[in-house]
Amino acid sequence: MSYLGTLCLACIVVANVIVGFPLGKASPKPDSLLGLAPGNKLADVRRKLGDPLLVRSLPDGSHVSWNRAPAQDAYIMLGERDGLISYVRLISASVGPVEGVSDPFDVPLGGNQLGLRTLRGKPQSVTNVGSDQIRAYPGDDGQRWLYTIRADEVHAIMLTTADQLAAENPMPNTPGGAPTLPPSKMIDARDGTTSDRAFILHASDEDEGTRFEQFFVKTLPGCGQIWSIDQHARVLERKRHFEKMELACGETGTTRLVFFDITSFIGKVVPPTEIP
Repeated sequence: MSYLGTLCLACIVVANVIVGFPLGKASPKPDSLLGLAPGNKLADVRRKLGDPLLVRSLPDGSHVSWNRAPAQDAYIMLGERDGLISYVRLISASVGPVEGVSDPFDVPLGGNQLGLRTLRGKPQSVTNVGSDQIRAYPGDDGQRWLYTIRADEVHAIMLTTADQLAAENPMPNTPGGAPTLPPSKMIDARDGTTSDRAFILHASDEDEGTRFEQFFVKTLPGCGQIWSIDQHARVLERKRHFEKMELACGETGTTRLVFFDITSFIGKVVPPTEIP
């Protein structure tokens, strides 16, 4: 290889290291996120992803669900209406890149914003929501790609449609990813405030359930920062098992209680892996 060719190859390697993103994927098909897209039938998605971890009802009769992702450090959030998917949102539950989770353009969840700009170019629009920044890009057939930048990282990737965006109110600014609506807008009988109104979780085992609880409580509105878990205990009432958490907001000193119904997975554990 010539000196010039070696130099160019070195430049590409350095660019990959600095940006933190893979380069060079040609002509991606930007119409789905992890194989999911607005307009997909909910029944087909359920067969692919399994039962969701949590489902909530919204005032307009639609639903939002939180589902497993290909990595433990991420969740797939789905908007659901009339048996169809209205949006797909991939949310990071950790800091830094989530291994093996990216969009069709090779933008990894948790990657840095410089890499997003390198791969996607200049956004169509930029909206500031609290300390987050939402960068929007056009997609195929009226679709829209939205990237939430938090602390210089791609905290969430969302695929939706222009019609869906026009019909929605802006997402509230909640530190964990804004997957809920403010309490005043909710009609869901399950808001987690008491054991009678506990969030019903459907985890495969206690480890998965605990990870999701710790992620989800950070996303609840009412704290300008992130809720922290001060105390938690398990409670048995009416033959149902509950996780009772006392949350605290470091910014205001506010506290609140949250209840999860964990009956579906209490006592279920992943058996230890045998080492030959």
